[in-house]
Amino acid sequence: MYKNYFYLFRCINQLEQIVNGRQIIDAYTQEKDKLFLHIPLPGKPNFHLIISTNLQHPYITIKDEHFKAKKNTSNFFSEYLPSTIESIHIAFGDRVIKIILSNAALTILFKGGHSNIILSDSQRVLHTFKKVSSEEKNIFREKIDKHNFINSPGQIYSMIVNTHDEDAIRKMPFIGKEIFVEVESRGKDFNKNLIDVLNEIANEKILVYFDDYLGKPSFHPVSFKSRLIPEEHFTFDNYFSALNKYFTLSYSQSKIKNVRKEIEKFLTKEIE
Repeated sequence: MYKNYFYLFRCINQLEQIVNGRQIIDAYTQEKDKLFLHIPLPGKPNFHLIISTNLQHPYITIKDEHFKAKKNTSNFFSEYLPSTIESIHIAFGDRVIKIILSNAALTILFKGGHSNIILSDSQRVLHTFKKVSSEEKNIFREKIDKHNFINSPGQIYSMIVNTHDEDAIRKMPFIGKEIFVEVESRGKDFNKNLIDVLNEIANEKILVYFDDYLGKPSFHPVSFKSRLIPEEHFTFDNYFSALNKYFTLSYSQSKIKNVRKEIEKFLTKEIE
C-alpha cells in the first residue's frame, strides 16, 4: 500500500516537516530511474531525498546519510541550484507531487511507464529527468496545469462524504482496491468505514511484514482488520522508516528465492 494516494499524503506531510525552508544543493542520478536530491540539514550534512521513477517501484524516501558516487553520476537541474524548498503539495485525486522551490517547481509524476520528474522555471520552460520529446513535454505541461494541488486531504474527505452513490465512490481510481477490501470487512456503513480507514492511513502506526500467502511484504495501518498478521512484524510511526523496512524485506526475500532456485537447479542436475 505504500504507493497508495493517501499514503503519499502522509509521505509529503512528514517530508514537509523535515525539509521545508532547506536548500537543495545538488540533484543527480547514480542508479537507473532514481534522482538523488542533496538537502543538508542541521546535524545531517549528507541528508538526501531520493525519488524513484521505476515502473514497478515508484516511491519517495529519505536517507540521513548518503554520499554521491565519485564516478558514473549525471547531474540534473544544476542551473537552478541551490534552491530553497518552500512547500510540498499533491494533486487532487492523482499521484502527482509538486515541490515549490524559491526559483522553480519540481513536479513528480507517478504514472507507470511514464513516471518522470519535471522542473518548471519561472518562464514555464520544462526540464525533465527522463528524456522526452517536445510533444510529450507539452502534454506534461497541460497535465500539470489542469491539476488542483493541495496539502491536506480535507477536500478529498469532503468529496467522499458528499458523494452518496457508493458505485460512484468505487469508481474513483485513486482510492485503491486494498482500501475497499478493508472497508467491506467492517460492516454496512460504507462511507463511515471509508473515512475511518483513510484517517487510519493518515495517523495510525504502519505495520510491515512479509506475507507468505501473497509472497511479498505488506504495508498497511496496524488497525486493519482484514489481514492475518504473522508473529514476525514491525510497526512504525514514520512513513519513511516503514518504507525502508518494506524494501529491506523485499530485497532479503528475493535473495532467498534466488538461492533456492540455484539449489533446485543443482539438485535437478545431480539427480539427472
